[in-house]
Amino acid sequence: RAGCACLMASLTGAWAQPAPSINSGGIINAASSAPGAPVSPGSIASVYGNFPIGATAFPLEVPLPTSLEGLSLAFGAVETPLFYVSGTQVNLQIPWEMAAPSQPSLTATLAGQTSAPQTVNLAPFAPGIFSVNGQGAGPGAIQDSSYQLITQSNPASVGITVILIYCTGLGPVTNQPQTGAAAPSNPLAVTKTKPSVTIGGAPADVLFYGLAPGSVGEYQVNALVPANAPTGDAVPVILSIGGATSNTVQIAVQPPTADQRADQLLTQMTQDQKIQLVYGAGGPITDNPPLPRGGAGWVPGIPLLGIPDLYLADGSVGVGNGVGQATALPSSIASAASWDVSEASKYGSVIGAELRAYGMNVN
Repeated sequence: RAGCACLMASLTGAWAQPAPSINSGGIINAASSAPGAPVSPGSIASVYGNFPIGATAFPLEVPLPTSLEGLSLAFGAVETPLFYVSGTQVNLQIPWEMAAPSQPSLTATLAGQTSAPQTVNLAPFAPGIFSVNGQGAGPGAIQDSSYQLITQSNPASVGITVILIYCTGLGPVTNQPQTGAAAPSNPLAVTKTKPSVTIGGAPADVLFYGLAPGSVGEYQVNALVPANAPTGDAVPVILSIGGATSNTVQIAVQPPTADQRADQLLTQMTQDQKIQLVYGAGGPITDNPPLPRGGAGWVPGIPLLGIPDLYLADGSVGVGNGVGQATALPSSIASAASWDVSEASKYGSVIGAELRAYGMNVN
């Protein structure tokens, strides 16, 4: 009997579930991955340690569960919603009800065994911007207003593009959801403190700041790329709120295209201003206002929008003789003899160069 009891004790010890453990300093901002930095209530955090579970797991719906594969983490009696669990990492939401600043203890429990507690530094604000590589650096998890990722092949345009910055740790919000529940869309949950954003060191106009609708613990900040932002494939983006500054991520930025500039102008124009640009005024008969020599008409500009006056010349096969000496070109219909696009382009280039030399704009 004694031998049997010893054997059973030995087998029981061999089958016992190892206790989970949390690494010292192993609780970090899931977006910035900054070691030693605080996290904030409502935000997404990553916890590193040893969690001897059977398989990785993640929930398929919200509200988020507080247990996956039998593993749970808690601040005392306050359990945390879980995004993901594996043998070495847990992603969770810091409960909204936790006080900040404070230094509560976090424990992990599995199969009736609880880890040693680890102190967590909670702050009211702990901003972190998500990155594409998940490590808090390099290209940011930032989209344009069409929800397309900003990349080198889809760059933002200065003065034109509104970027959507996905982040966490921006602090208290209005219309706060329950811990683990999805952020509302009507009304939106807006941060009580307005963040600031710089793009390439230039302050950006922040248009929205709050929880991303339908998400848990994820914030969204919409900002207009400033007209004086630098261009390039790796322009830094930084977010600050409540005296705390995020990690630095990058986006690709380019000058606006001609079409984008035209579209931007149209959005600023009144109906009367648009109509003003589709008909001419004055001319060689009234000479009011006086036109450059040989001018055939004039379209008033819009100085407020930087649109100059347009002066028209008359001529079907080159700049009209009334303007001055000009190249006599063959009839434009002759281009149909060859359909040579490059030759047709040269035809237009001659007209453009001579118009410009005479201070004219349209032929």
